[in-house]
Amino acid sequence: MSSIPLIAIGSLVLFFGFFGYVVPVGEFGSVIDLSTLCNSLVGQVGRVFNEDALESCQFVNTMAKLVYGLLGIGFILVIVGAIVNPTKKSMYICGYCNTSWGF
Repeated sequence: MSSIPLIAIGSLVLFFGFFGYVVPVGEFGSVIDLSTLCNSLVGQVGRVFNEDALESCQFVNTMAKLVYGLLGIGFILVIVGAIVNPTKKSMYICGYCNTSWGF
């Protein structure tokens, strides 16, 4: 695989990860903000007394892991795409002498 599609796919994955990191999903902020709120002392107390808060926090924490995963995979793809040097060689075969040349 050449490096251009890896960089393009990595950039697209990074865009979706950044989009999930920045865009607010509710009145309290982005997924990362809600995950931080759920993991704070207030969120821990809220999860003990309210089952809806427990389910919401589990969902938000899963979404935060997805966002971090997208960012990590995107960075890795862009870096690998920038480092990998495609070595695509063309092969020509002479029909008359049945000899091949690689360039």
